Amino acid sequence: MPKFPYGKLLLLCVITCTNAQSLSLQQRQQAANQAATSSTECRAIQPFYYELGNSNSALTSGSIGSGAHQYTADSQIKIASASKWLFGSYVVQLKRGNVTPAEIDALTMRSGYTNFAYGSCAGLPAATATVSQCFETRNLANGGFNNGFNASDVGKYYYQGGHFQHLAIDDFKMGPLTAAGLGANVTAVLNSNITGSDAFSLTYDSAQLSGGALATPSAYAKFLRAILQRRLLISQYLSAQEVCTNPLFCPDTAKYTPIPLTASWFYGLGFWIEPKASMAKDLTGGVAYYSCGGGLGFYPWIDSSLTSYGMIAREDFIGVLKSDDGVGYDSMLCGALVRNAWLSGNAAPTPTNSSTTPTSNALHLTRRKTYAALWISSIITALMLAR
Repeated sequence: MPKFPYGKLLLLCVITCTNAQSLSLQQRQQAANQAATSSTECRAIQPFYYELGNSNSALTSGSIGSGAHQYTADSQIKIASASKWLFGSYVVQLKRGNVTPAEIDALTMRSGYTNFAYGSCAGLPAATATVSQCFETRNLANGGFNNGFNASDVGKYYYQGGHFQHLAIDDFKMGPLTAAGLGANVTAVLNSNITGSDAFSLTYDSAQLSGGALATPSAYAKFLRAILQRRLLISQYLSAQEVCTNPLFCPDTAKYTPIPLTASWFYGLGFWIEPKASMAKDLTGGVAYYSCGGGLGFYPWIDSSLTSYGMIAREDFIGVLKSDDGVGYDSMLCGALVRNAWLSGNAAPTPTNSSTTPTSNALHLTRRKTYAALWISSIITALMLAR
């Protein structure tokens, strides 16, 4: 993958965004489309759908790539880990902001439930499998069961779905819910202050809080706009927790992150916090974006001023097995270019040097092998259940 100066890109945005008011909508749209169509990072992930907008509506969008499969605003997509932002928002909304320390530990992935394998619930019957059954199922990727608890991981950041699954069962009594019930429950709570055409609908294809949601880009955009409009309480808690996730900077409190170690991000209540500085040890330099990329390539974000949002929407079941850095991160690389082109009115060529280039370290190779093992284990589990 070409080197990508994420930090320099943010600096470029600071410089060019001062001229944003003088840009016409057409200039911005053309620049964003050119970046989405022609940049190296975006060509690598086609086909995909992109959208950028403000608190009121989408301002530009496009279906990029040729071939039989095209993504649009109405394509239903497995958003994978982008489900986490939904559940974090659900918890804050349901608790009216009064989130307990234990709930904070779970949402910031420090609760010790670190044995959950993504995809391990895929073999369970989607129509009848419950949140509890998903949590109690055996997984072949990590060994043992999804509900495995590791006392040594308590208080340490470990990116895992088990934190959310345990929280849903223990604190919110969601254990008996099937995927259909989960979708109805989460949709109802998130829309409690939203009516009419601004309301959105979510479904789940497995009873998995951290990665089972399905959504159209249109529906997820309404969710993002609801945050920008301050109609969801999560808008008041975006920086309430800022957990270090990079073991290089905080080896005593962070054990595993799917983000390349050359891009130090932080974690909030179910979403990523992208700092302005690419290798920030803390957030004193400021926050650039809040985001929640999914392992199959769905990457949504909002800016720290809560004035704009964007997304790259796609599903890549093959890339997840062969990418060292994860297809979600690849979508971020494309999304950052489209976003900068939109803000600056200039689809600048891809820069060629950076300290934030994803590296092929042991952690990334382990992740690739883990993803492969997860998909294989889900297939094996499905075959065993069918016997």
